[in-house]
Amino acid sequence: MIGWSQLLSSPLRLLLVLTLALFWSGCLLDSSSKSDVDPGPEPPEEIEEPGEEDEPGEEEPGDGEEDFFAGPPTIVAYGDSITRGSSLPTALPYPARVEAMVGRRVINESVPGEGTCRAASRVEVLQRYNADTVMIMYGTNDVLGNWNLRVSKECLRNVIRAVQSMGARPLLATIPPMIGERERFMPAVEVMNEFIWELARQENVQVVDVFTEFGTGEGLFLPDGFHPNEVGTQLIAFMFAEAL
Repeated sequence: MIGWSQLLSSPLRLLLVLTLALFWSGCLLDSSSKSDVDPGPEPPEEIEEPGEEDEPGEEEPGDGEEDFFAGPPTIVAYGDSITRGSSLPTALPYPARVEAMVGRRVINESVPGEGTCRAASRVEVLQRYNADTVMIMYGTNDVLGNWNLRVSKECLRNVIRAVQSMGARPLLATIPPMIGERERFMPAVEVMNEFIWELARQENVQVVDVFTEFGTGEGLFLPDGFHPNEVGTQLIAFMFAEAL
């Protein structure tokens, strides 16, 4: 049976991803996701500093679940605006696409602008769900904020260990490349991804290698150069679905 990785490496890859991206483009986010959708690409100045408190009135992430989701085991997506889908307000984010692909509940517990240390500080929120898998993608805001990436690595380690202590499986993604005006951040992107691979080896965690799969990034990003577009979002969904 041909796996996603084989299919996506074939000449049919672009056609397949484009076709499904166009299909999803007609699907609106559900009302529970619209409450915290940004009007457009998230500007760099909105990147939070590690440990920064929520602004007054900021809503909790998630999809409107109760304080504890006591149903059958589910999947949780944990990340920043790339995972939340706030840069594509009229389209489904990749966690919702994964849900449709694998036929399982996927809860999106992501916060736009969040870095690894803030994620580590609120990781207890994952305990409200009966999760057996947590999809983790963090590091882009750490790079854009010029934060100490060695500290970011250790914060990400804390996230991984917290997920493992819950009895859930972490799926750790490398962060996408950056293009255009933000190509200048690529050295830091590569460093962050090296740390992610080190963490995966040290903590025995499976990696979803978004960075490598994106290649040069051509045709996969919005004009801001770091938020994936419809096609890029669909590609990330394929990769996570295959790992699941």
